[in-house]
Amino acid sequence: LLDINILVSDVLSRARGRRGTISQKLVNAVLAGKLGETSIQLVISIAMLDRFQDVLLRLGAEADDAEAGRLALIDLARSGPDALDPYLLLDRSDIPFALADEEDARVLATAFAARANFLVTDNLADFSGAGGNITNTSTARHSDGRIRQLTQQVLH
Repeated sequence: LLDINILVSDVLSRARGRRGTISQKLVNAVLAGKLGETSIQLVISIAMLDRFQDVLLRLGAEADDAEAGRLALIDLARSGPDALDPYLLLDRSDIPFALADEEDARVLATAFAARANFLVTDNLADFSGAGGNITNTSTARHSDGRIRQLTQQVLH
C-alpha cells in the first residue's frame, strides 16, 4: 500500500520536472506492476482516493485534473495483478488502531483489510506502534540538506 503522501509527492515531483525521486520510482513500479521480479498491486480505498483528490485540489489542481488523477488510481488498482477494486475494499474504520491520526488509522486498516505485505509512507512516525516490524532502515538527504529516515514496516 502506498500512502497518499507518496502519491502526492510523485505528482509534485513530476510537476516540478524532477526525475528519479523515490516517490517516482515507487509509483513507476506500481505502474509496471512489478518491483524487480516481484508482482505488486496498488491497494487503495475510496477514503484514500477521496483524500488524494482533496489534496490535489488544495494544492491548486483543476477539478477535472484532480478527478482524472483519482480515476487513474482506480484504473491502476483494477489493472494490477490482483485486480483490486477500491469499491470492494471496505474502509475498516471499525478496527481500533491506536494511532494519533484517524486518517492514518484508516490507511492502516485498509492495508490490513487488503492483506498488504507493505505500507510505504513518508510519515513513519505516525505509524509507530502499529504492530509491525521495522526493517531495511536507511537515510536519505534532500536537496535542501534535510535528512529523512527511510524505513520499511512489515505488517502482520
